[in-house]
Amino acid sequence: HTQWKWVAFSSLETEVTIVKTTGQSIKKKSRVGINLSDRVYDVNGPKHLSRSIENAVWIESRAIPLKHAININMPEKGELSGPWKIKSKNPNREEDINLHFVPISAREDHLDLSVIGMVSDFVQPYGYFNGTITIKDGETTYSIKLTKVFGVVENHNAKW
Repeated sequence: HTQWKWVAFSSLETEVTIVKTTGQSIKKKSRVGINLSDRVYDVNGPKHLSRSIENAVWIESRAIPLKHAININMPEKGELSGPWKIKSKNPNREEDINLHFVPISAREDHLDLSVIGMVSDFVQPYGYFNGTITIKDGETTYSIKLTKVFGVVENHNAKW
């Protein structure tokens, strides 16, 4: 039995502020992408501190893995009933994810083959992300502001 929540988007024109340790700051539009999961591929400690090994932010063509865990919280009344909240479990100056996702509609599938031991129940809303991402990569800190960036989230419950 496995369960997960997943977040992904890719944007060609996202506002990014790049700050070097020298203090030099540059603001520009960049290609930004993200892949986040919660409750699957988690490593490094107890559940409340674990992080997924597939969590990363892409800026231009550079992938920057997240060092800390995230929470993907969906609305209490179901995947399409309101905004999702995606946040760092341990926000700090070097890594802080603070996103809201507003669903428009969803793709979903509810397969119940429990007689042979297989169930796949998922809802994959698509919609828009707003919020901020701060991530440090070596000597560079990236501050990313998202405004109505199209993407997807997913809630999946499976038995194989």
